[in-house]
Amino acid sequence: MKYLWNELLDSIRYNRHRFFLTGLGIAIGNIAVVIIIILSYSFSHSMLSQYYAEKTTIGLVISSAAGTTAEDLLKSGGMPDALESIRYLDGVRSWEKAEGEKTVRFAGDGDADMRSAVIDFCNVGVTEGVPFSEHAGNCVIMRSNQEFESSYHLGDSIYIDRKAYEIIGFTNENGTKGRPSLFFPEAAAGQINCEVSSAEGIYELHVTDGYQISDVREQVLSQLNQALHTKEAKFIDYSDESSRAMEETMKTVTVFLVLIAAVSLIVAAINVVNIMYITALEKTHEIAVYRALGMKKKTVMLQFLMQSGTVVLLFSAAGYLIGLFLSAFILIFLNVRFCVPLWSILITMVMGVLIGILSGIKPAVKAADVSPAILLK
Repeated sequence: MKYLWNELLDSIRYNRHRFFLTGLGIAIGNIAVVIIIILSYSFSHSMLSQYYAEKTTIGLVISSAAGTTAEDLLKSGGMPDALESIRYLDGVRSWEKAEGEKTVRFAGDGDADMRSAVIDFCNVGVTEGVPFSEHAGNCVIMRSNQEFESSYHLGDSIYIDRKAYEIIGFTNENGTKGRPSLFFPEAAAGQINCEVSSAEGIYELHVTDGYQISDVREQVLSQLNQALHTKEAKFIDYSDESSRAMEETMKTVTVFLVLIAAVSLIVAAINVVNIMYITALEKTHEIAVYRALGMKKKTVMLQFLMQSGTVVLLFSAAGYLIGLFLSAFILIFLNVRFCVPLWSILITMVMGVLIGILSGIKPAVKAADVSPAILLK
């Protein structure tokens, strides 16, 4: 075994430039994979933590077999008292019925009929025109869609309750809820009369500072579900479902990006195969001498597998550490919490081992097949 290690060190020392350039490709591939995994994990974790740290949405789900409505269930038995008692639980800052969509009826210049549209009061970015911060007076930003863009243009006006609002921009952004068609400045919230649709059975829970959202949420769900007198209905955490959907989306995007980054690892593996073939060719006579002296085929194979595996593992580890450092630097610069998923370490280690073994197998077999008879040529 000592001979194998000495042979390994001698081979790497003799071909140090070749091994370094090959290993550099492996390191770069690992750096790309690690950065993508950690950045996507940290961003998704930060988004979920910020959004669901103090509030959550709890709603009533009813089976089609129940034969009743949410409104009837919420008014029956002890449900009114149970809903009201949530306000007085420890850690509950507020417990309010969720607000539905806000809609208005409007008409444009020359429109014969009124249109109905979902609206929101918030600042949004624009794809065309200017944002609210660059305009004074009554104004509106429209969602970009074929219906509106074919009928309205920048500078046109729409009329709500006989008051004109100038169209200053178009946007692709979402509002605070759903997908509104018209956006107004926050200051206009008290100036526009709008209809609010009911969101029966849906409530927003805000938690007091210092309390864990998960603990308060479980207490609220337990109390509400105990007050229900049917197994065909249940209160659930809507935010939890949304967070799962967001996590699944982020995971899908992450896997796609990792596969793209893994292309560089495939190229690096091909380079490892190439360098091991060259090494086997250069050592043909040396291997033939060892084989003539009684060295077994499996020993020759082990020697080449150790060379490819050592190079791959060393540079994989270096790539992982550099990837960690670069990821931390980027996240600190962006003021995002640094999170390292343990499975990223496992993925990097497994990929390194597989690349080292698989890329070295074929050259190792070729080297082991060298016959001592070649010395007679």
